[in-house]
Amino acid sequence: MEGYILNNMQIRAIDTSICRERRRFVQFPFALYYQTPLWVPPILSSMAVVLDRDKHPFYQHSDAQFFVAEENGQVVGRQAVLHHKPYCEYHHEATAFFYYFESIDDQQVAGGLFSHAEEWARQQGCTLLYGPRGFLRSDCAGQLIQGFDLLPAVGITYNMPYYDRLISTCGFTKETDYLSGTLTEDRLLTKRVHEISDRVKRRGNFWIKTFPSIKEVETLMPKIEAVHHDAFKNNLAYCPSTKIEFEMFVKNIMAIADPALLKAVMKGDEIAGFIIAYPNISKALQRTKGRIYPFGWFDLLLEKKRTRVIDINGVGLLPQYQGLGNNALLYVEIEKTLLVVLFIQPHQTGIMLLFAFLAGISVSTAHVMPEAMFPDVIDWDELRTKTRREGMYYGAINFMRKMSSAIATFLSLQILGWFGYQTPPEGVSYFTQPELTVSVIRVMTGPVIAVLLVIAILVARAYPLSRKRQVRIRALLLNRQDASRIAPSQWGEREF
Repeated sequence: MEGYILNNMQIRAIDTSICRERRRFVQFPFALYYQTPLWVPPILSSMAVVLDRDKHPFYQHSDAQFFVAEENGQVVGRQAVLHHKPYCEYHHEATAFFYYFESIDDQQVAGGLFSHAEEWARQQGCTLLYGPRGFLRSDCAGQLIQGFDLLPAVGITYNMPYYDRLISTCGFTKETDYLSGTLTEDRLLTKRVHEISDRVKRRGNFWIKTFPSIKEVETLMPKIEAVHHDAFKNNLAYCPSTKIEFEMFVKNIMAIADPALLKAVMKGDEIAGFIIAYPNISKALQRTKGRIYPFGWFDLLLEKKRTRVIDINGVGLLPQYQGLGNNALLYVEIEKTLLVVLFIQPHQTGIMLLFAFLAGISVSTAHVMPEAMFPDVIDWDELRTKTRREGMYYGAINFMRKMSSAIATFLSLQILGWFGYQTPPEGVSYFTQPELTVSVIRVMTGPVIAVLLVIAILVARAYPLSRKRQVRIRALLLNRQDASRIAPSQWGEREF
């Protein structure tokens, strides 16, 4: 292995075929960020794949080298440098990437790492060193320069505040800024964004497709990849992925994805754009120290349900549909989903218990009470007519239920048609209706149902068979049965 020594510091390329060497490269950030509570460790199994030249698809077309800076036997810095050949061909330039830069606050360490990275890049025929930029198109690009008080999104860089100084002093200049934003319950999308979204819906040219399962998302991923390519092909530092690289990207996303947080904007049956969001599992990665096996996967799975933070990975729209308000449509749809997902916080058990209690009342009223009342009515009828007619009563009530269900379905569909209901395109399982239609649905399933329940309660209060009266009816029926068995010919009738 080649290397050079500055004072007591040595910088050298590691042999990635040796486990001990790989471990020194991977474990250094754990020591560096030991007292940094917001740093999130990488998934160790993913890092193992990156360092395995036989497994990672990047090495099928390109090459990389990994360096460590050591002082007195201790790692004090690390760096990876990549020669991404498809990127160079796509952009017609000879560029190398640097990635995984970590260092103590020492300009000599940083300068040595970048000098060695530049030397390796020149050996590959490259004339420009650019980064941070990773092995896959989905790897985080850039260095954090603000927001050190915030937990990073999954896969987004969190680094020491002094890195900007170290890198700039080595001669690098900033090319662009990548910005992140937040939505909270107190700070939602502006009224202007909602107005734009409503206008797009009213035109009826686009609709939002949601996904009931991860499997359906995976079937559409090739189409989403095509949209992603057309949407970003002119963007800074874009490069198409190979088939295997894209499959790895899909696998990584699907591992933490929630289908409710994935949306596509459709133009007829074709995808016009998409938005990808998923639960933030950073706290679980901190607890497990990046280890998925043997038991870390369970904590990560629970964190998908526990977390109150959702990461929006990105929005992509085909060029011909940009500037038409579809981005606002996607943002509003994801905001609606987030408000539902995040409405009840983990500690608000009182609200959850209240909803469960209210749901129990409605269920018992709708299913238990009518069944409890039928036998009383049948007893009363038997006393009046001397005939027990359970079959007739239950047949009548089932007929009434089916008839009322048919009438309610007919009226509901008629009302929805009056208020702009749109028939989903053929083959679509999920479809977003106009806002007016959604509002009518809410009224019909909320206030209207509540009014009908109040009417039912008032009618039930006029129910003539009280508990006391039912006891008398049962007693008279028993007396009648006893008299019939003892002296049928002397049995008489009694007014009730």
